[in-house]
Amino acid sequence: MGRITDIKPQQRDKSRRSIFVDGEYCCGVGDIVIAQKRIKIGQEISVAELKELVREEEERSAFDRALTYLTYRPRTRKELTKYLTDKGFEEGVITVTLDKLERYRYVDDAAFGRQWVDERSRQVNRGARMIRQELKQKGLSEEEVAAAMDRVDPELELEKAVKLAEKYARRCEGEPVFKRRGRIGQALARRGYEWDVIEQAVNRVLADD
Repeated sequence: MGRITDIKPQQRDKSRRSIFVDGEYCCGVGDIVIAQKRIKIGQEISVAELKELVREEEERSAFDRALTYLTYRPRTRKELTKYLTDKGFEEGVITVTLDKLERYRYVDDAAFGRQWVDERSRQVNRGARMIRQELKQKGLSEEEVAAAMDRVDPELELEKAVKLAEKYARRCEGEPVFKRRGRIGQALARRGYEWDVIEQAVNRVLADD
């Protein structure tokens, strides 16, 4: 058991205080945690209480960092885990933080997937296969990916592929048909279109050749 002998504002962050126990620096804690725990000079405090104080401060700091990161765009649980890990937070603190964010609906991988597909599926340079891979890389489960991909409009997907195929057909105009088919097909594949869509698009664009 020790005694809090001083609480000083930190120079770099005025919302945090340095806590001294028995005349020696112990830890830095935010004003919110100090107020919640009613920490004051002269108070006796145990090692267990100090550890709890530091843990709560870490969780508060991680939550604030995550909220700031989320202001730029929605994030998945995997993205936030990597971000907080890179910032030096421990696994237990990260888990508590992400669970809290999910309860408050700041993080929702299923909703993220739906929004991602709605936005990406309108872009000509991104086919469904590429979008599916992006969702997997973001950390969505197989079920979440499948549910999100159900939102892809097959007619729009083919329309996009045809538009892109027409662009590449103009670039290789005058070449033998088999070469044009190969070039156009490879170009669409690189953009993440499925092969059945590619075949339909190429057949439509080269119908007269």
